[in-house]
Order: sequence, then C-alpha cells, then structure tokens
Amino acid sequence: VVRHVNYRYVGGRYETLDPSNTIITDNVLVRLDDSFNVVGVCPIDDTTARTTPAQFPVHGLEDMRLFHHRDAWWVSATLREHRTDGRCEIVVTQLDHEGRIVSAHVASSPAGARHEKNWAPIEGSDPITFLWNAEPPVRLSLDLTILATTLDRALPTSSECSSARGSSQVIAVPGGWLTVVHHAYVSHERD
Repeated sequence: VVRHVNYRYVGGRYETLDPSNTIITDNVLVRLDDSFNVVGVCPIDDTTARTTPAQFPVHGLEDMRLFHHRDAWWVSATLREHRTDGRCEIVVTQLDHEGRIVSAHVASSPAGARHEKNWAPIEGSDPITFLWNAEPPVRLSLDLTILATTLDRALPTSSECSSARGSSQVIAVPGGWLTVVHHAYVSHERD
C-alpha cells in the first residue's frame, strides 16, 4: 500500500499543499512479482469507509496496514473524518480483488476515549489480532461479529508503557516474530 497525501509536515505543523485546508489521504495498492518489480497499480476505493459529509477536516484512511485473513486481503487504518472531534480510531476493512473496500468496521478502543493509531496486524491470527502496545507487548483481538475488542492481558498503566508504537505488520520468522516499531514523542509546548 502506497499512501498519497496533500500536505507536508514542517516545524511541527501540517501544511496543506492546496487551498482546501483539509488534510487528504489516498492509497494505492501496488502489486509486486517475486523479484519486487511492479506488475500492477490500482487506487484503493475507500468510499465504503468514508463519511459523507465528513465531520472533521482530515479525510481518508491513514497508515494502512495490509494483511491476509481467511483467504481475503484486509487493511487496518486510522480514520478521523467520521467524528466531529477528529479523534483517531482504527477501521478494519476487507478489500476485493480490484482494491475496493467491501466492508468497514470501526474498532473500539480498549482504553476509552484515546487516539488509536498504528495497530500492527499479526500474520495468520484468527480472530484478527493486533499488537496494540509494543512495550510491554499487548495483543488485541477483534470480534467482527459484535465489533468488540479484547486484550490478552490487563491494560498497562501509562508508567508501564514506553513510547514504542506499532508501525508494521507482525510476521512469523524462524524462532519468533518480527515487526518494526517507532517511538512517538509528544511535545506539550505551544507557540
């Protein structure tokens, strides 16, 4: 999945590159052969997951993570336009063979009213499971029937959690699992 945006991040602020003053994300599904050559490109049609009219000026599905589940391709992504407060929530969506989203499910946060981003899908899990927190590791399972989330351990306190967040899918490798995380630093300074 390749993400296209209409902004740049400069000096801790988002600057849109068009007069809309709206942050817009579009995504493209790129197909590769065994030698990693591009053999196909198609836009991901996210109409099914979008809110019309949008409630917040951040449009589109951000930070898509592609994964395979029950013989179908799925993505998890961050969605903001469906809430007037713009709080980030995770949407889990199934793709058809042409890159269209055929179903979209907003997943509830196990931590209440906090921003949710970068859930890392765990390869081969059933039900769909994500690495929700990297340090300490906490897995979150999603029941698509009732749209409920459950954690595999008690919710860690903020003092237990590091700034390490999910960033890629979690894949099986000989002897364990591999993922990429990033560290998020939040500045509380105001200009």
